[in-house]
Amino acid sequence: MGVVWSAVEVASPQRRVAIKLMTRDGAADEAYRHAFLNEIGITAALRHPHVVDVWDWGELPDGPLPPPLVPDSPWMAMTFAEGGTLRQHGGRMAWARIQEVLLEVLAGLEHVHGHRLLHLDVKPSNVLLDAEGRAMLSDFGLARSMDPTVADPEEDAPRWGTPAYMAPEQLQDDIQAWGPWTDLYALGCVAWSLVAGRPPFGRAPEEAILRHLYDPLPRLRALQPVPPQLEGWLQGMLAKKGDQRFRDAGSAARSLRELGAPVSTGAPPASPWTGSTAADSTTTLLVLKKQAANG
Repeated sequence: MGVVWSAVEVASPQRRVAIKLMTRDGAADEAYRHAFLNEIGITAALRHPHVVDVWDWGELPDGPLPPPLVPDSPWMAMTFAEGGTLRQHGGRMAWARIQEVLLEVLAGLEHVHGHRLLHLDVKPSNVLLDAEGRAMLSDFGLARSMDPTVADPEEDAPRWGTPAYMAPEQLQDDIQAWGPWTDLYALGCVAWSLVAGRPPFGRAPEEAILRHLYDPLPRLRALQPVPPQLEGWLQGMLAKKGDQRFRDAGSAARSLRELGAPVSTGAPPASPWTGSTAADSTTTLLVLKKQAANG
């Protein structure tokens, strides 16, 4: 559906950029094309150290192009992330580094929410790391306004998301219940994944949907020493009901900074999660509310 190429600007001063382009399949999919254009429009309007920068965009010209590209499909030039994404770091970071990354993502979310926008797809593969390890939110294709007067041009299209990191109200498509706390739930799942090596309710879409909706949080099994208060902080991010979570990214960040020093639990060491990460990719969710209700 899309490809990302590395490139170097010819202008001075030269800088390495990432070029994101739609493939033939993506250009033929109206929902994906809408998400791509939505990502360009939203990301280009945001400027924050912990949100990826979009510097230029356009459409591919007519004429012969190397496969799988086609004319008139959109592209954008954005920050090149030398450090990759958070996806490969689950269970492998020390607590001090995890806390630093989470605070950076919370700062990015606070900026996004301040623009009355929801990201709606916060997950490890959508958090980029630059050469210095600075975390940046990326992939705003599913983002939408919090303003109820702003119409969604794809209102009748299927809802999208990644079940392993989705809040209950998002899984149920309860749009009226969405808010900053919806993105915070997703970040809570990311935090759990960084500490325990996998998200709290697993990655298998069907199982994760039902467990997000109905199961209590499991006990946290950290793969490295963490503060004893961390489990309480995660409960404030991952409560089933939005009004029982932190209400905004600033509150979550203040509480995160106040956690004490890491303490070893004395549990036997466990290997980092090495199972499939395929479910981290964006997954179409069709009539999830009915599926979940019917078990």
